[in-house]
Amino acid sequence: MISDLTNAKYTAELSFLEGYLDNLGFESELVERSEAVPMPILISSIGGDSAGRPRLLNFLFVPIDEDHLDVLQLLQIHTLFHFDLEPAYLEQTEKLLGTINQKLGMGSVGIDEQNDIFYKYIFAKARFQPLDEALIIETVQLFIFLMEQFSSLIEGVVTGQTDLNTALAML
Repeated sequence: MISDLTNAKYTAELSFLEGYLDNLGFESELVERSEAVPMPILISSIGGDSAGRPRLLNFLFVPIDEDHLDVLQLLQIHTLFHFDLEPAYLEQTEKLLGTINQKLGMGSVGIDEQNDIFYKYIFAKARFQPLDEALIIETVQLFIFLMEQFSSLIEGVVTGQTDLNTALAML
């Protein structure tokens, strides 16, 4: 659990970010720390994908002991792709994600403990400065662009509609 002071700082920063994202037309909700949620999280809806499934971005500060970083704070941007990983295609999916990670300009894609496919990026910001609006907005827009670039390709392999060699040739 983070300290009350750290919680207040994270909540304030995420509140500013919520306003920036609202200006882009994204609906956002700041979930404050509670017994069930150990730290504040900003959840932002960025509209549906090509199949109409909702797409959400989650923003949270990576809790790091302040003794380890003097001037940085780390803000994680995270999303889950809303398609089910077919167990028969796990190995092909892992190979595809590894290759995408080698080519991806920022962040990484992976498979979590629940076999959900995720995309995440860690944004480094100055610890004692507010979030730079232009910088974070451009970062979020690039994150969404890259997410969209690989989404249908990943879905094709995850569901068995596209074989691995075809998908790799498309990268």
